[in-house]
Amino acid sequence: MHTHACRMHWAYDAAIALRYRSGCRTLCSLGLFSNISWVTMLFTILVGGTIVLLRSFSPRAGSRSSREKRITHGAFVPVQLERLLADPQPRRIPHRQPRDVDVLWLAAGGGVSAASCVSSAAI
Repeated sequence: MHTHACRMHWAYDAAIALRYRSGCRTLCSLGLFSNISWVTMLFTILVGGTIVLLRSFSPRAGSRSSREKRITHGAFVPVQLERLLADPQPRRIPHRQPRDVDVLWLAAGGGVSAASCVSSAAI
């Protein structure tokens, strides 16, 4: 049996292991019925980060939100991640310095394994 304290310790440990930090900005692109969404939201809340919700997923909206909101973490099913990586929109924010790069520290996926092209593009 897991106590509430045990579950909270797990959440803190997992958040640290997955590099959730106080400045993290997490994109939730799945429905709020999804366990993946709730886990990523819990990690973000525990460290004092910011949660950005997409009303519905599209590669364009996900890519735009990632750039504009400076997303550092996200939870996606493999097909969403594949479509995000294939989006032809520029990955840079126009007002940033040329040396600044958008960073996505963690793109977690669940469900069916991602295609090898997604796995290697994400790395």
